[in-house]
Parts: sequence; structure tokens; C-alpha cells
Amino acid sequence: MAAAEWPGAAAGRTAPAAEHARNRLHTTYARITPRNDTQRAFLTGSLASLRELNRARTERLLKARSNIGPPPSLWMAPF
Repeated sequence: MAAAEWPGAAAGRTAPAAEHARNRLHTTYARITPRNDTQRAFLTGSLASLRELNRARTERLLKARSNIGPPPSLWMAPF
């Protein structure tokens, strides 16, 4: 999804499919009621991963808007 979203993100747009998928994930998580400590622990870890996914996507979208090409470290990498 990230590769498909990148061109539009450079113009300040997001992919509707990505937004819809993210919203479905949040809706699904909101409906979960853990029944024991194991499920609570799994849900806690899974929610942390979801927050990280959202953070990474936001960062990627912001970078796409100010994209000036590969980072300098890639320009200097030997081939």
C-alpha cells in the first residue's frame, strides 16, 4: 500500500483504500474485549504495533510531501 500511496502523498493526497483499511483496523480493535491476562497482553502489544504503523505512515506521508530524492547517505553509497 505504501508504494501505491507515495505518488499521491507527494501532492498531499492519501489513498482512500489505505484510509479505509486503517479505519477498519481501528474499528476492529475497538470491538475487542479480552477475556484473560494472556489476551490482554496480546492486545496491548498489538495496539502498540498499530500505533507504530500509524506513526510510520504519517512520517512517510510527510516525507513524501517534501521529497527531494533519496537521502544523502544513498547518494554516497558505493555500487
